[in-house]
Amino acid sequence: MKKILIIEDEKHIANQLEYLAYEQNPNIMVYKARSKVEVMIILKNHSIDAFFIDIQLEDYNGLELAKELRKLSDYQFVPMVFITAVPTRELEAFRQVHSYDYILKPFTLEEVKKVFREILLDYFNELGFEETIVLEYKSYNHTIKTRDILYVEMYNRRIHIVTKDDNIEYNVMSLTKFHEKLPESFIRVHQSYIINKRFLESYSLSLFLIKLVGCDIEVPIGRSYIKNVKGKLI
Repeated sequence: MKKILIIEDEKHIANQLEYLAYEQNPNIMVYKARSKVEVMIILKNHSIDAFFIDIQLEDYNGLELAKELRKLSDYQFVPMVFITAVPTRELEAFRQVHSYDYILKPFTLEEVKKVFREILLDYFNELGFEETIVLEYKSYNHTIKTRDILYVEMYNRRIHIVTKDDNIEYNVMSLTKFHEKLPESFIRVHQSYIINKRFLESYSLSLFLIKLVGCDIEVPIGRSYIKNVKGKLI
């Protein structure tokens, strides 16, 4: 599920944008923040796929915040849209952080809907056509097609991504946060395992085991995940 973050300190505007976002695409998750502090808290727990940023926040400058976000590897290329009442700031924003578009206050519903359609429908659908994740190492990036991943395992405090042809060890990251990078076909079945249900061969809830096509091992099901597994697989 794609996630967006609306960074706006005027509550009624943030609520209106949230409503319009869900109206355009009900299959997304919308988070809201009023300050830089709230933004940082959200980013610790969630991977965001698009930002809508008010230029002037209650505790910080939205343009400066966008610059800081662009320095983070996860957010170098994600769409950013600025919300502003000062037209002269858009050119600066486009130039400095490569923003996708801007929404000018006071905005009309059609203007907002157009921007939301382009990102929440057109752009997100295009991404979903060939889902990939980029694993960043010190000297290079490794792009993996998510359709090739059998399962993901956490052990020795590292993420291990098992594909049809490879076993890739990734950097330290919580399995919960890594799960957010994956499309909906991936199910958390254990504290240490995420499976791609497209490769499901068989499973036994009584034995707490899952068998995947092309996989030599059986993936365990955690007792606390039984209800989730049953709901997602049946």
